[in-house]
Amino acid sequence: RGLDLTYWQTDERGRWQKRA
Repeated sequence: RGLDLTYWQTDERGRWQKRA
């Protein structure tokens, strides 16, 4: 898999962002 939930997280508004 390419996207991992541990690396991507959702913003308060529900937007997907990468964890720096």
